[in-house]
Amino acid sequence: MREVRVVTIGDARLPSTFILLDISQSGARLKASDMTGLPKEFYLVLRENLMKCCRVAWRNKTQAGVRFIKEPNTPAK
Repeated sequence: MREVRVVTIGDARLPSTFILLDISQSGARLKASDMTGLPKEFYLVLRENLMKCCRVAWRNKTQAGVRFIKEPNTPAK
């Protein structure tokens, strides 16, 4: 487990730090105190020079599973 940052594609406000529980080639599982504000698509900052575009596959109150995608469907604001 380690901390990672989330950068929104639009201008949504949410906690920027999440806990990375699991990661694979196709996606990851994140944890935070409240996942309700996590947008459907966002960028996951794994380290300073590595970001992955993600789409939420499932979520509950404290965890979310995300898939890595090539490009967001959500238009940037």
